Amino acid sequence: MAAFLLCASCTQIQNLGFDGTRSSGDGGSASDASSAADAGRDGSASTDAEAPGGPTATLMNVTGASCAISAGSVKCWGSNSSGILASGTSVVDVRGDAPGEMGAALPRALLGTVGSAVALFGGYRSMCARFDDGRLKCWGVNDTGQLGLGDLQNRGNDVAGLGNFLPFVDLGSGRAVTHMDMGRDSACAALDNGAVKCWGRHHGSYPVGIMDEVLGDEPGEMGDALPPVSLGGGRFAVATALGTNFQCVLFRDGDIKCWGQGVYGALGRNDGASGVPGGILGDALDAVPLGSGLRAEAVAAGDSHVCAIVSSATVKGAVKCWGHNDVGQLGLGDVRNRGDQANQMGDALPFVGLGVGRSARAIDAAADRTCVLLDDGNVKCWGSNQGGGLGLGDQKIYGTLPGNSGDALPPVDLGAKASAITMSFDHACARLVGGAIKCWGVAAFLGLGTSDGTLGDAPGEMGAALPVVDVP
Repeated sequence: MAAFLLCASCTQIQNLGFDGTRSSGDGGSASDASSAADAGRDGSASTDAEAPGGPTATLMNVTGASCAISAGSVKCWGSNSSGILASGTSVVDVRGDAPGEMGAALPRALLGTVGSAVALFGGYRSMCARFDDGRLKCWGVNDTGQLGLGDLQNRGNDVAGLGNFLPFVDLGSGRAVTHMDMGRDSACAALDNGAVKCWGRHHGSYPVGIMDEVLGDEPGEMGDALPPVSLGGGRFAVATALGTNFQCVLFRDGDIKCWGQGVYGALGRNDGASGVPGGILGDALDAVPLGSGLRAEAVAAGDSHVCAIVSSATVKGAVKCWGHNDVGQLGLGDVRNRGDQANQMGDALPFVGLGVGRSARAIDAAADRTCVLLDDGNVKCWGSNQGGGLGLGDQKIYGTLPGNSGDALPPVDLGAKASAITMSFDHACARLVGGAIKCWGVAAFLGLGTSDGTLGDAPGEMGAALPVVDVP
């Protein structure tokens, strides 16, 4: 992921995986709630919420574009750079920045006769859809083989590479994807057997000298030939989260392991090391110390920081974040990194202040900011606010001082309760209870029929004034 890549996805353990067990950033962003999660149609907050890229995630942002699942089909809007809209045209255009381009005029992505799409996952300028049979199709940028198709060809801007000509990603005989995440130049998937496979630039996922630095860019490197990442005996992975040069995995038992070249403490190593020494994986790779009795329920990674929803017998839906904190992306009321020095993790790592009595139901991170969906259906965001990405009616940085954190941090005014959130470098979206979508940030990418400026960076642009995105 480039330094400006802000997306990552996360998924909560509450969601059921393919084997009936409980299953669970940059990737792009990610998140949305299932239609079942929108059960609170009387205006109350929904009773379940799903974090980015969950098993039934139906909304996903990447840099410059968004996609949503509509009646089993994928529909995308925003910039068509590198074919991210899967429209089959090489014209670099923006869909949704002018009147008449959304609603009934918004075409389906050309993914072929593949059954119903049930989940979306995004990276920098790449997107993947998981179908109801557990198979995966990916399109967009492929400069390091991150689409896992055995070449370096982008997909999406030529009809010859779309539809039924777009192959499924081969992750091994009989295997199904339960969750995945994409970074700037890599991807990792949790499979139905609890294993994790990574492709693209692997950033330490495989021992140096045994595997190529880049995987999935040549024939014969995927499928059964791609080994699972060694994560330790008895481990069952339920979610992945990718940052710039590192990967994290959430396990069914609530542990998180991170590895790669994470800097600023993004790997959560209590010794303050900025990377995992070459080849240390498996049982030798320690879990991130979260604190006494805490287990993770969700994980999200931004550019160089990680956040997790954690619970214990006495703590429910709390949030802990570690890594880079130069603009308050950890939400701790200061600008000190966490995890880049010894004795900063575990019980020494503070909880993020969400407000008195509040707990988190879903979380997403993108580059240098973070958003959380709260138990009352409100959304709170902190960190960088360039272009109004936090949706707070200004461009102030939040999370750097006690006076703009916790109860002092205002919720994003959406005019209604939310059931899902998803973020990218340049914009963010929320699904409201009842199914409507609202987006804010760089106007051209929001699907609101305007290309001028940004929304959410000035007073009077949010709440009832923020239009609903027309995605039939």
